[in-house]
Amino acid sequence: MSKTVLNLVMTFDGFVAGEHDEMDWLHKIHKRPTGSAKWDLSTFTSQVGAIIVGRRSYELGIAQGWFKNEAYGPSPIFVLCESVPANLSHDADFRFVSTGIQDAHRQASETAGDKWIYLFGGPNVFQQFLNEDLVDEMRITIAPILIGKGIRLFHNLTKRHIELEKINVTDHPNGMIETNYRIMK
Repeated sequence: MSKTVLNLVMTFDGFVAGEHDEMDWLHKIHKRPTGSAKWDLSTFTSQVGAIIVGRRSYELGIAQGWFKNEAYGPSPIFVLCESVPANLSHDADFRFVSTGIQDAHRQASETAGDKWIYLFGGPNVFQQFLNEDLVDEMRITIAPILIGKGIRLFHNLTKRHIELEKINVTDHPNGMIETNYRIMK
């Protein structure tokens, strides 16, 4: 059975993007001299069998080239949307789901098999999945920067007291701290 994993980078003050979807803060952190190799998602994505994104993250990703050349592995990407976009991207294997998060999760689970479902974005999608108790694990990397305003990761949770169990914490040379928590069910 698949496991649903939220995996992302957020600022120290809890934002995943600036007020107008700016991600410049993340590029500043990645450019810091570290003496180590470039940030590598391949170990994570090799365990992924399906990816879920919201329509907004899909559109931002297409505009910024995030999905080109299997940047997040070969897994199909399920896009939550009210309607299928008029101009479809061929940057990845996109599958559009307009029947809600439960159906998207079911389809992704069937596709992933024993591999993971990667919740890619954005915060609204994460919050819906957390509110529906569909997340098994959170891998949140905290960037050593404060941006003050923007799009918060956990702004609209309706479920209170989601208990977490620490799996692992990793310090990175560029100052980022990668946290890995299991959702207690």
